[in-house]
Amino acid sequence: MSATRTLWTGSLVIGPLTVPVKMITVADSPSKVSFNKAHRCTAGTLTRMQQKSWCPSCKKELARGEITRVYEHAPGQYLEVTDAELATCDAEPSSLLTITNVIEDRVSPIFFDSTALLVADGIDVPFYTFLRALGRATAIGELVLQKRIRRVCLTPYVDGCAVSILRNNGEVAALQAQLPPPGGRPTLHTANVQAVRDLMDGLAHPFHLQADTYNETVGVLLAKKIKTLSKAVLTTTLHSHKSQATKKTAARRR
Repeated sequence: MSATRTLWTGSLVIGPLTVPVKMITVADSPSKVSFNKAHRCTAGTLTRMQQKSWCPSCKKELARGEITRVYEHAPGQYLEVTDAELATCDAEPSSLLTITNVIEDRVSPIFFDSTALLVADGIDVPFYTFLRALGRATAIGELVLQKRIRRVCLTPYVDGCAVSILRNNGEVAALQAQLPPPGGRPTLHTANVQAVRDLMDGLAHPFHLQADTYNETVGVLLAKKIKTLSKAVLTTTLHSHKSQATKKTAARRR
């Protein structure tokens, strides 16, 4: 089972009402397989690679303290930006998720950057009161996350609330630009639409989450390779012991 981690902790603010909440997301699954990069050396051994910072002008490896941040404002021309300068762009720290407005419609997932779960942190009665009052509507709010002001969408979900971080207007405009222009859609015939609806009615089944079959399959593959490797090591060890015993026997006979 995957572990969860708390992404944000603070207070949900609805006018004069303040509710302690926390935002939870899924951490990397323990069953998720990850790989490292390695080099098979001349001796046949595998050595894990190291990522080093190299300056082609000075022709030397750099320590962490020698590396700075730059912005390429023109081809081959860079501006240095210090941590102190960049910090002036950070939003003021805040532990408040403030509801700014409520809309009756659901927000399209095309606007979502990422989604987490908002749950009560401690006293839960005011939180459930908020969920009941929200009903099927959608609340829009703002919070400071990772030093930036982010707009979020809150949608009631069972005993919690799905909180989706919204994309900015530039990102959404780039996505919408890929849609057909007004008047560019083909003419649809009623009979064709009804035929597709009939097909979809035949696919009406309960929804189930997908199992992590890929990582399970990779895990089986790795287990087989480890087992084969263990047998090879055991066989090599046995041959080594047998060879040593043969040499000792031969030495005693002399």
